[in-house]
Amino acid sequence: MNVESSDAHLVGTCGRTFGAEHSATPDDIRASAETLTPGAFIRHPQQPDWGLGQVQSIIGHRATVGFEHRGKVLIDLRVVHLEPVAPDRRQPGPPAA
Repeated sequence: MNVESSDAHLVGTCGRTFGAEHSATPDDIRASAETLTPGAFIRHPQQPDWGLGQVQSIIGHRATVGFEHRGKVLIDLRVVHLEPVAPDRRQPGPPAA
């Protein structure tokens, strides 16, 4: 399933992030923004079925990520702490149901 760029925009502007269950602290946000760079591979901890994601851009507290089974999603780093994936762990995730 692909997400149109307009859908990704709505996710960010509505303030709702998929799988958000708690807010990150300001230190978490800074750590995420400092460790995540365009091209980095990540996983969304509350959405494992989205599979492996690759960071496309980071502006402030927002990251645009392309996921193998979800498409492009705008992530609010104040809400979700993305998990970096080591190079030896970059295997495809399970296909979406």
